[in-house]
Amino acid sequence: MRHHRLTEREVAINRQDALTGARNLIIDLPDDIRQEAFHTASSFMLGERKGSHLDDELTGTPHRLSSFKISMGSTSLRGPALLLAAASATTPEEHAWARDQAIILLRSEDAADVHAAAQVLSYLPQEATDAVDANLLAAHPHNSVRQASAVLCLRHPTRYRSTTMQLATDKDFRVRRTLAQAAAQADDSEPTAAVLDLLAHDRRHSVRAAAHSCT
Repeated sequence: MRHHRLTEREVAINRQDALTGARNLIIDLPDDIRQEAFHTASSFMLGERKGSHLDDELTGTPHRLSSFKISMGSTSLRGPALLLAAASATTPEEHAWARDQAIILLRSEDAADVHAAAQVLSYLPQEATDAVDANLLAAHPHNSVRQASAVLCLRHPTRYRSTTMQLATDKDFRVRRTLAQAAAQADDSEPTAAVLDLLAHDRRHSVRAAAHSCT
């Protein structure tokens, strides 16, 4: 995968956009191109691609004594790269690699990276995430990680019944809505029916609508 916006001459925001654009296109491409994209994305995820000399000037947190205060956000390419790697993966080994890297990235101090890691855990095939402990994700302070927990819980509603009911009362409506969407698409079971019944009476309309979407 070659793209001039992925070169070191480009600031981080341009390379982030290029990685995101590639992810949007990669699904329908042949496996050989997807494999090339996976290896390219992996190199960004692992920090093997150096940053631009402009990144310190235009992104990140300005120096407290600097009079030039512009900031265009995070310089990290790890989140967009991991999302591309996960979308490009074609083998169980590549899916497992993306899962392991996502778990590592959950410890990042960069909120955008944490969000990307949570997205990857939500989108990976079930066989790649069966070993991920949804209970631990449910205790994470970032709402995106708790949303990932909601998705994983509904893949095993009996195993995670207690955690599922806990997430049904989460303070962030986005977590409850994701849980409702996942429950509406899950196989019929008593734990799934119980959480749908609870969410069908949620105070937030979008959560109630998601809970009723299975009927």
